[in-house]
Amino acid sequence: MEANINKLLKDLQKLSTAEEVRRLINCYSLDKTGKVTAISLSNEHKNAKNLSRLILDEEAVALQYINVSGIETLSEIVFRAALPELIYADFSRCKLTEITLPPGFLKLEQLYLHNNELQQITFQGACPKMILLDLANNQLTDFSLPAGFEKLAYLYLPDNKLKSLQLPSDAGRLNTLHLRNNKLDDLPENLVGFSDMEALYLYGNPLLKLPKQIISEDERASSWEAVRSYLQELGKAAIINDRAKLIIVGNGRVGKTSMYRRLKGLPFRKNEPYTHGVQLGLLEKKNLPEVKTDKLNLTVWDFGGQDIFYATHQFFLSEEAVYLLAWTNEENVEPHRLSENERLSFNEKWRSCDYWLDNIRLYSAAGPLLMVQTNSDLPATQLVFNPEWGKEPFNAKSLSFSAAKDYGLPELKNHLVYLLNNSMPLLGKEFPKSYDTVIKSLKKQNVPYITFKDFKIICEKSQITKGNEKELLKFLNNAGVVVYFDSPLLNDTIYIDPNWLTRMVYGLINNKLRKLNGIIDEDYLNDALNVLTAKEKEQFVTLLQKFELIFKRSGDSPPTYIAPQYLPECLSYNEKSFYSSAKERLSRVFTFRFTKFVPENLMINFLSRYGPFSNNVYWKHGIYFNYERQECIVELTLEGEILEVYAGNGLETYDLQQRICNAFVELGKNAQAEISLDNNIWVSWQELKKQFHEFSSEPNHQFFASDGYTKVYLKDYLHFFQAEKSIIDPPEKPSPEIFFSYAWGDQEEKGESREKIANDLYESLKRQDYNVKRDKEEIGYK
Repeated sequence: MEANINKLLKDLQKLSTAEEVRRLINCYSLDKTGKVTAISLSNEHKNAKNLSRLILDEEAVALQYINVSGIETLSEIVFRAALPELIYADFSRCKLTEITLPPGFLKLEQLYLHNNELQQITFQGACPKMILLDLANNQLTDFSLPAGFEKLAYLYLPDNKLKSLQLPSDAGRLNTLHLRNNKLDDLPENLVGFSDMEALYLYGNPLLKLPKQIISEDERASSWEAVRSYLQELGKAAIINDRAKLIIVGNGRVGKTSMYRRLKGLPFRKNEPYTHGVQLGLLEKKNLPEVKTDKLNLTVWDFGGQDIFYATHQFFLSEEAVYLLAWTNEENVEPHRLSENERLSFNEKWRSCDYWLDNIRLYSAAGPLLMVQTNSDLPATQLVFNPEWGKEPFNAKSLSFSAAKDYGLPELKNHLVYLLNNSMPLLGKEFPKSYDTVIKSLKKQNVPYITFKDFKIICEKSQITKGNEKELLKFLNNAGVVVYFDSPLLNDTIYIDPNWLTRMVYGLINNKLRKLNGIIDEDYLNDALNVLTAKEKEQFVTLLQKFELIFKRSGDSPPTYIAPQYLPECLSYNEKSFYSSAKERLSRVFTFRFTKFVPENLMINFLSRYGPFSNNVYWKHGIYFNYERQECIVELTLEGEILEVYAGNGLETYDLQQRICNAFVELGKNAQAEISLDNNIWVSWQELKKQFHEFSSEPNHQFFASDGYTKVYLKDYLHFFQAEKSIIDPPEKPSPEIFFSYAWGDQEEKGESREKIANDLYESLKRQDYNVKRDKEEIGYK
C-alpha cells in the first residue's frame, strides 16, 4: 500500500499541538493554517497495515516531528520535497533498503533509522543542525558523510557490514562514534583530528592496519584513548614493523623446545630439560631469510606443557601471533614422562589435539595455526590428521617433523615464512617509531621490573607525547611485552621480565601445596619468596590476586592465602553440614555449560574472585558465598561438566545471577557455551546474546533453543543482559523522562566544545517538550 501524509490522517486522533503528539502514538497535529506539524503512527493501527511506501510531498513541508517506527511492511520512503521544519524523525524498525534525503533539512536534529535493511543512504545536502544519526543494525557496506554536519555529535553505525567509512573534516564536534561489529580494515585518516571525540566503539572489526591490543575486548567499552594515542605517535614518525610473535604449545615432552632450537640453527639435544613456564627465544632474518622484511624480530614463546603452567598461559597468549601446535602419539613420549614424573613438582595430563586447538582459538580467533607432528622418525606410531582441523574455525595446516633427524625442517621453515608473510598484517607495515624505541629500551633493562617513574623517563627519551604514557603502557601490557596493573600497590611497578615473573609464580604455586590443601601461610610465603623484600612480597601476592590465581582467606591474621587448584576434592564434615543447609534454602536458578570443554582456568579464577565472600566454604569444584547480602552456591558437576548456580528466588537475585553468568563468559574467553533455566532446555549463549542485541525491545520475541525445535521467549533471559543496556547502545528514541547531565570539567583542558554539544542536545530535547533535567556532575540518560 502507498500513502502520503494526508492519506494517513484518517482515523488518527487529532491533537492541538505537536508536543502532545510526541508523547503519544496514532495521532497527529495541525498548525493554524491546517498543515500537518506532527504525526505518530504505530504498526498496530489499521492505517499502517500493509503500508509499504510512504510519500512525503508538499503536504508534509510543515512537519516538525514524524514517528513511523516499527511498521514492518514499510520498505520505501520517498521525499518529493525537502522538509525544512523537520526536527525529529524516527523511521526505525521498518524494512527500508535505501533512503535519499534531498537538500533542505535545515532544522533536522535527530534521525533514527536503526534496525532496517538499509544498503544505501544518501544525503544530497547538508544537515547543519543534526546532533544524532542512528543507523545501527542495517546492511550498509560503505558510508560517506558529506560536509555540512558540523554539529553532529553522536553517530551510531554498529552491526552493519561497513568496509569503508569516510567523515568530513567539518565533523569536528563528533563526540561518540559507534562502529561495533562491522568489516572495517582501517579508520578514517582524519579521525585523530576530531578533538571532541570521547567514545569510539570498535569491537568486532578486522582493523588489519591497527594492533589488536589497542582495541577493547569488551564490546561495551570505548577504544578511543588507545587509538588516539597510537595514531598520534604514528603520525609523528614511523618505522617498518619487523616484530612478530611465535607461540609454540602442546603437551609436555613432545619436542617444542627442540623444534625451536632447530629453527634457530642450534643442535638437537637428546635429553632436553623440561620447559618450566615460558621460555623466550628469538628468530632473526638469518634464521628465516625469506621473510619479506629487511629485518626480523620474531619473539618465540615456548610454553611448558604441565598443568601448573596453564594458570598463567592466559597472560601471555595473544591474538596477533603465529601458533605452532606440537603433537605426537603419546606412546612416543611416555618413556620420558614416566622416568621423570617422580622428580617433577608439577602435574602432568595428556591432552588431545582437539583440546589444544580449541584452547588456541579461545585466545586467537583467527590467528594462523600450523600443526607440527613431532617424532616423525618413529613412523609406526604416527597419528592421522583429521580433515575437520583444516576447516573453520581452526583452518590448520599440518606437516611432519623430527628434530633428531632434521626431517621436515625445510618444510617447517617454508610454512612458517608463508604464514608470517601472508597472515601477520602488521609485519612490514608502519609502526610508531616512538613505541619501537620504548620497546627496545625496555629489553635493555637488566632488572625484572621498573617503576612507573623509570618508565616515564624512558618515554620522554623516546619522544613519546606527554600524556600518552598510560595508553602506551596498556598497549605493552596487552601485547605481552610487560605485565602491569593500574591499581593500588601495583601501579608503580612494571614487570618487564616474563621469565622472572613465571619463575616466581611457580616457586610459590606448585605441588608442595597439594599436601597443604592449597593453604599459603606466612611461613610458606616467606620460604617460597625468600629472595624478595617485604614490600616486594606484598606486591607479588597482590599481583597473584589480580591474576585471580590466589585469594585471601577471611578472618586470618597474619593473612593466609588459598591457591584454588590445590583445594581438596570435597568439603570437610562441618563445612558439609553448613553447605547442605544453605543449599536447602536456595533454588537452582540456572545452569551453564561449555559445549566442548570447561576452560582450564575457569574454576581457579572464579574461586579466587568469590573466595573472599565465602565464609571459607569452598572446595576444588564449588563454593558457597554471600555477595551483597545475597546467598549463592556455584558447583561444577564433574559428571556433565556443568556449572550449577543456586540462589534465592525473586527479582533481587537477578543482579547477582547476571554477575555470575558474565563471569563464566569472561573467564571462559567467550568459548562456545549454553545456558539453561531448568537444566533441560539449553540455549546457545552466543545465539542468546545475538537475539538480545537485535530484539531487546521486544521481550515476547521467540527463537529456537539449541535443539533446533523448542522455542523460548527472550523475556525469560533478559535479566542476564539488562545492565548491558547503556548509553553506548543506540537508543530507539529518547525516553519521555530524561535526566540530562554533563561533566563540565576543566575548561582549559576540555575546551568549550563539550559544553556546546551538551547545550545543543539539551535544547533539542527541551524543544520536544520532554521533562529534561540537567546536572554538572556526569553525562548520561535516565
